[in-house]
Amino acid sequence: MSYKERKSIINIFTSIIFNIAYVAIVYNKYVANNPERLEDLRFWGLVVVMLVPIGIVVRIVEEIIHAIIHSIITQEEAPVDDDEMDKLIDLKSTRLSYVIFSCGFIAAMLALVFGYQIHVMFIMLLVSGVIAEVVEGIAKLTYYRRGF
Repeated sequence: MSYKERKSIINIFTSIIFNIAYVAIVYNKYVANNPERLEDLRFWGLVVVMLVPIGIVVRIVEEIIHAIIHSIITQEEAPVDDDEMDKLIDLKSTRLSYVIFSCGFIAAMLALVFGYQIHVMFIMLLVSGVIAEVVEGIAKLTYYRRGF
């Protein structure tokens, strides 16, 4: 299994674990005792705004740990150069991710149009983001396996 394949698998699991942990912490700390918060736009703004920097830090730590473990096991440095195939795989998987998130965004807006509460829209946006991220990782893994 190549470095890029392992990186894709680790990204998938990190994404799933991070998002489940984030939702559990937010729910237990803020929503469980005060369900009215689900309708508060400031609360949802804070949830989304805090998700981004925490997610970035988690990704950086994941990359560092993966590179260190790879270096220890293989006695080689992690590859830093992307060839044309890597760039093409990144483009194709990112495009698929954008399509999935866009569909989730449209579905979230339609939820508002059809009269659902505001928290349903935010939950749909967050879920579509997670699904898009996981599908992007699966697409990268599939493309690397196919050699495409």
